[in-house]
Amino acid sequence: EPEEGVFDFKWLDKAIEVLGNTGLKVIIGTPTATPPSWLVHKYPEILPVDADGIQMKNGVRKYYCHSNKIYRQYANNIATKLAQRYGDNPHIAGWQIDNEFGDHNTVRCYCPRCREAFINWCQNKYNSLDALNTAWGTVFWSQEYSAWEQIDLPYPRREIGLNPGHLLDYYRFSSDQVVEFSENQVAPIRRYISKTQWITTNVIPTYWEIDFKKLA
Repeated sequence: EPEEGVFDFKWLDKAIEVLGNTGLKVIIGTPTATPPSWLVHKYPEILPVDADGIQMKNGVRKYYCHSNKIYRQYANNIATKLAQRYGDNPHIAGWQIDNEFGDHNTVRCYCPRCREAFINWCQNKYNSLDALNTAWGTVFWSQEYSAWEQIDLPYPRREIGLNPGHLLDYYRFSSDQVVEFSENQVAPIRRYISKTQWITTNVIPTYWEIDFKKLA
């Protein structure tokens, strides 16, 4: 998608045909690990923010926030376009979602979108602030929350340490965002591909920030 809404598949058509005619099978990887520059320029809020509050810039790969709804929509769209075009192609063996989730320390983001999503995640898990306060032990050091909007992300900036319950849930939330981001592409692909094509992704099991069992 070199321009918004403009899709060029000619080069990919040719590559698949050439490889297929030699008897090789092709795995298509969705291109979402590297958002195009036009997309980043139009929606800079899709870029992730590190624990020091510094926003990552584009130029290499994995420069997106898994929670960002705008990027999820664009990722869903390109996955849908690819699946519609190649879902019944006999040369296609399967599909790879994104690329190496968690690489370059990219699981955890501290942007405003993640804070909003984290609060929603906590609401769904605990249903009430009383339950959250009990689980996190917020009575210690006057950490009790009386409104959901008081909850922030656990920025690792203090030598004194962080609430372990708060931190653990943020870690679990961050992993769940990766899983949701993946499923956001799996769903439309599965809708259009043939039964002989499979869907997977390439994982690096030493990236313990992700629950790979849940992802699988």
